[in-house]
Amino acid sequence: MDRLSKILIGMVVLFFSIAACGLGRNSGSAPNATSASSNPPASAGGGSSSAGYGSVPVPTDTVDLKAGQVYKVGQAVKDPQTGAIFEVTGVSTNGSLPGLNAGETYLMVEITLGNAGTQTFSSSSLGSYLVRAKSDGKGYGEGHILALLAAQAIPSNAGMDVDVAPGAAFHGILPVVLSTTATGLTITFTPAGSAALGNPFTVDLGQ
Repeated sequence: MDRLSKILIGMVVLFFSIAACGLGRNSGSAPNATSASSNPPASAGGGSSSAGYGSVPVPTDTVDLKAGQVYKVGQAVKDPQTGAIFEVTGVSTNGSLPGLNAGETYLMVEITLGNAGTQTFSSSSLGSYLVRAKSDGKGYGEGHILALLAAQAIPSNAGMDVDVAPGAAFHGILPVVLSTTATGLTITFTPAGSAALGNPFTVDLGQ
């Protein structure tokens, strides 16, 4: 075998060695890739959304709930009687997701619930939340959650049907279907579970 043949053979062996190493690195990193269902939706806003959905630390920088007062996005509000905590961490709209009719859009409300009390309270996505618009006087609730989950438009663990035990907190997202012309939006949350935990929280969504 002449010198040129040996050089060519050596280059071929080197090429396949490098390619094999590259494939090994790629296949080794695949199990750590994050699935689409666990990522926050692109439409969701808010500072806490980057923490992911599900269990989170109980908010400690809170203000006390007062009857009739309307709070702001980013304020963690605690009922001093029950210890229930409600915070809207971000709001955005998205009119490109499934289930909408003409003239409708989704309002994506990022929410953190905490429990600094001694009794478990519940959050019902259909029964505990009401978005009201000053522009048309209408009330709006959760919309098309099954269609959004089927399309993986929101993570499966991000819904607001949860029980919040003492010392626990939960971060999720509430999709609300409303008119594209609705403005002056507020959201009211009423904890479920017992009459003692029925104090409503109201937040100005700034929309």
